[in-house]
Amino acid sequence: MSIGIVTDTSADLPITTMLEHGIAYVSHSIVVANEVKRDWRDVDPDKLYSLLQSAESLPQLVPASKDIFKKVYIKFLEQHSHIISIHVSNQMSKTIKQAYIARKEIKAEDRITIVDSKTINIALAEIVLEANKLAKENAPKEQVLWSVEHIQQSSKLYFAPNSIKWLANRKESSANTIVKNLQGQCPIFSLSNGKIQKLTNAHSHQVNEFIFKSLAEEFADNPIHFALSYAGNDRSAIEDMKRYFEGSGLEILQGRAQKMGSLLGLMLGPKSISVYAHKSLGASLRF
Repeated sequence: MSIGIVTDTSADLPITTMLEHGIAYVSHSIVVANEVKRDWRDVDPDKLYSLLQSAESLPQLVPASKDIFKKVYIKFLEQHSHIISIHVSNQMSKTIKQAYIARKEIKAEDRITIVDSKTINIALAEIVLEANKLAKENAPKEQVLWSVEHIQQSSKLYFAPNSIKWLANRKESSANTIVKNLQGQCPIFSLSNGKIQKLTNAHSHQVNEFIFKSLAEEFADNPIHFALSYAGNDRSAIEDMKRYFEGSGLEILQGRAQKMGSLLGLMLGPKSISVYAHKSLGASLRF
């Protein structure tokens, strides 16, 4: 059985990477000053964070429509006997709802398996890349789905804004109270199995240390797959993060770095970070 993997741009994988790996995708839309643009195509992360610095109002992210899904599904079913469609957490987006509607309308329930990743960003990317790797190796559908479940159950995503200024700039009704309570510190969150939890508040220079300690406690002596993302184009910041975690003593068998895209980036703001890990499935690579 030939299996094709479909995802959405919430995985924050560059379009060139998905094309290179033969992964199909649906693009969300970003509405900027009443103009509709395609996420990661018309507006890549560099353009997004430039817009955020100058925009009078926040860009709005709109899930891919059922018609976009139908177009991708119909074309990909010409190449594969089955599709595994893996998407951003249902609790964070209505993307999966559109996928189900599209699958029903093209009458392909028996040829398309839709998976709620229960996550976003680099965590979604890791699931998609692993599933695609197994699919390219002609693994059976059950094995691909097992690997997805394994990663979901043994993974952790941490993320934090760079500063509280972004929260204040959002001009939400509760923003002033939030900023006052944080007193110069940034909230650190975790996302695991679809649930977001605020862990603590910390000054920006303490964020990496807190996440490292959390990872060390979570995974103990287990080798891990590791990924990180940064909201912006400051390559030196990404390199600093990589050096910190590579020298932390964590047993990283596989590691990646990528840019943070729109969905998480709009929540956290420019210069934010996310760090992800899951128990290794056995690969042995480095950054």
